[in-house]
Amino acid sequence: MTSQEMENIIEEVEHSLAVEHMTMTDEERENLRKVGRGEMTYRDLVNQYVTAAKQLAASHA
Repeated sequence: MTSQEMENIIEEVEHSLAVEHMTMTDEERENLRKVGRGEMTYRDLVNQYVTAAKQLAASHA
């Protein structure tokens, strides 16, 4: 995947999120780039987000 293709995909994701009144952070954009570059797997990214969500939930318990 080329850098331009990855940026196009990220832009499409941003537009999809905007329809739901959601935004994408710079960190989330970079995480998608890491997946595109093969520096991280999609599964690793999902696990990272799940872990963060669990930690947030635990801090509010």
